[in-house]
Amino acid sequence: FQTFSIILLDFALSDLLNGGMELLVLNQQFNTPVFLVNQAEGLCTYVLPQLCFLFYGCQLHVFSNAVLVQPLSFFHRYRLLTRGGFR
Repeated sequence: FQTFSIILLDFALSDLLNGGMELLVLNQQFNTPVFLVNQAEGLCTYVLPQLCFLFYGCQLHVFSNAVLVQPLSFFHRYRLLTRGGFR
């Protein structure tokens, strides 16, 4: 049960950080024939443009963390239901 609590805490923190970074960056994407262009229009543009780049990198990191932890969570729940936990 303690391991699953840590996984849930990781999900909660990842979602909160991802939402916060999304509000600060407000990334808008434009499709061109050759490139995919990202333009930040959030609050970070008023402070420092390089800050938008940093926040977007943090947002991608937190999102990838949440995507990678999700299969672990499914596996843990499956193990708990079928075998009663990890021993």
